[in-house]
Amino acid sequence: MNLKKKQKEGYRYNNEIKQLALNIYFLGPRVYKLLLNTLSLPSISTLKRLTHKFEMIPGLNEFFFNIIKYKIKYFTDEAKECVLCADEMALKSNLYYMLNKDEIIGFHQTNKTKTYTPAKYAFVLMVRGINVNWKQPIAYFLVSSSCTGYDLQDIIFETIRKLFDIGLNVKAFITDMGSNFVSFSKNVNVTPARPFFKVGEKKKIYIFDPPHLLKSTRNMFFQHNFRFNNNLIEKKTLNIIF
Repeated sequence: MNLKKKQKEGYRYNNEIKQLALNIYFLGPRVYKLLLNTLSLPSISTLKRLTHKFEMIPGLNEFFFNIIKYKIKYFTDEAKECVLCADEMALKSNLYYMLNKDEIIGFHQTNKTKTYTPAKYAFVLMVRGINVNWKQPIAYFLVSSSCTGYDLQDIIFETIRKLFDIGLNVKAFITDMGSNFVSFSKNVNVTPARPFFKVGEKKKIYIFDPPHLLKSTRNMFFQHNFRFNNNLIEKKTLNIIF
């Protein structure tokens, strides 16, 4: 009521009001836009400036999981069912000096290790709802070579445990068919007859995403000849189809 007597440029908010505004915005951006002018709340650009202060460093950031925990506080059990997606992308190796932090970034950095080798890949994790349409990137890692072996296994298992601790129910793990992910699936004993691995006592379905399965199947057809009902299927046959 006091703010209604002032121009918008003169609005001032204490930390309690800013926190309340962030809570409303996290729970429903559309609702926040509806209440924005009625309650003289901070603008969305003001809220974004507040969240930009959050420092997202490579690895699993504990404060970020706390934010997600609050965001899903009012989710139903059905909405909390989700999948964990992982992907890896190649980067151009560059080093940057951040003046405000007096730090050089661009080196290999995961949850437990940091070396002074320039990163060539970014390994990214995201969760997505199964029954309700929502998604949230949760972590990234800068790695000097493709993330493989026990590093990859530690990251995946620890991430699933943290998501379980904050209340999310990860039903499946989805990746493309990169050699590191294929190797991971073998390390956790995933087979066509056993399409899951266990984190603790809970089963997690392992899924190679269908677009990459289709692409790999197509590539195999182009690389090899196949015999079906005594007919030879060759590359030239497929060229006519495609």
